[in-house]
Amino acid sequence: MRAATMPSIMTTAFYLLPGARLPQGCAREVLASLTDADRTRLTALGTGREPPGIQRLSEPLHEYSPHRAWLWKVLTHRTGAPVIAPYAWMAEHGPRLDQEFWSIDFWTKDPSGRLARFEFADDALPRAACAAAPVLAESGMRLMISGKSFYTATREGLDYSARPFEDLCGMEETHIAHLPHLADGADKERVNELLHRIEGALREALPAETQDIQGLWLSGGGRSAPVFPPSTFRSVLTNDRTALAWAEDAGIPKAYLGTLGKKTKWPEAPEGDRILVIDDLYDAWMRHDWNAWIKRMPGLLDKLEHWVGQEKPARLTENVIVAFGHGTSATLVPEKRGALGFLKRKNVVSPENWLLDSEPKASGMNGEDAA
Repeated sequence: MRAATMPSIMTTAFYLLPGARLPQGCAREVLASLTDADRTRLTALGTGREPPGIQRLSEPLHEYSPHRAWLWKVLTHRTGAPVIAPYAWMAEHGPRLDQEFWSIDFWTKDPSGRLARFEFADDALPRAACAAAPVLAESGMRLMISGKSFYTATREGLDYSARPFEDLCGMEETHIAHLPHLADGADKERVNELLHRIEGALREALPAETQDIQGLWLSGGGRSAPVFPPSTFRSVLTNDRTALAWAEDAGIPKAYLGTLGKKTKWPEAPEGDRILVIDDLYDAWMRHDWNAWIKRMPGLLDKLEHWVGQEKPARLTENVIVAFGHGTSATLVPEKRGALGFLKRKNVVSPENWLLDSEPKASGMNGEDAA
C-alpha cells in the first residue's frame, strides 16, 4: 500500500506593475503601436488566466500611486491613506519616534516646465535649517533633517492630508491646476500659512540660494508603528525605499528585502508568498509620455520573464500579476482548472482587457483579495 502524500503548499509571486494601465482615451492607439513581439509576450502573460479583477484602490489624493495603497494595505493590514514620511525618515536610518512625521519638500520647475524637487547645496543646508527651525518651533513642531531631506515632527498632530509630493513631481503646472483636490483637512489654512512663513524666513536668510524655489509642500504625514500580527509575506523586492520600510516594520527580515538593481534572484527566504515591484513604466505613465512607455515595455517584459524563470528555485508555484492605473488595479490570477481541465482550452485575456484603465464593476476579485 502506498503512503499518502501531503498536498504541496501553493506559494505565489505577486508582480506589481505601476503605470501599466493606460487612459481610455489613448490606450488602444498606444497598445496598437507596440511591436508584434511585445503584443505576443503580453498575450502570453494573459494566457491561462481568469478574467481580470478590477478594483479602485486609492483615495482621491493618492490616485497616482495606487500600487503604494496596495502595498500599504497588504503589508500593514491598515486602512486609509499610506503613511509615508516617518517611514522615509526610518529608511534614511532615522530612529523611530513616537510623534507624527511630515515631509517638507521645496519645489521648482525643471527645464521642460514640470514640477521638480529643489535641494539645497551642502553649504547652504545649515543656514536653511537655522531659518526654518524657529518658524516650526513657534507652531509646536520640530525640524528634522536627514541628508538633504526636510521633515517636521509634532506630538499634537494635524488634521490635514495632501497629495504625496512624489505624485506631483514630473507633472506640468497646468495639469496640477486642474486636479480637483491637492490637500484637505481642518488645518489646511494653518498649514498653508506655516509654509508661507517658512518660505519667507528662507528667502530672507538665503536670498540667492532660494531664487529657484517656487513653493513648499507638506505631505506624507502620520505615525509609524510596528505591525501586528506580522505579515505572512516572506520577501519584498522594490525600488521604493518607503515600501521596504513598511515591509521591515511588518516583520519581514531585512535579509529578505531588497531593490531590483541589486537582486537577480529571489532571496533565500522561508517558503511562502513574495512581492516584486517592476516600475519601468511608471515614470513615463506619470508624464503621459506614451512613446517612452512603448519603448520601456520590452525591458519590463524581459524582467518579468527573468523573475518568472526564478520561481521554481524559490519554491514558488504560481504567480499573480497586478497592473495599476489611475487609482485602479487589474489583477490576473491563474485560471481555475478542474480535474478535466486539460481537455479545455486555456482562457486568454487580451492586453486590452487588463491594460486599458477602467472602473471596477460592483463585484469582482481584486488584488488585495488575491493576496
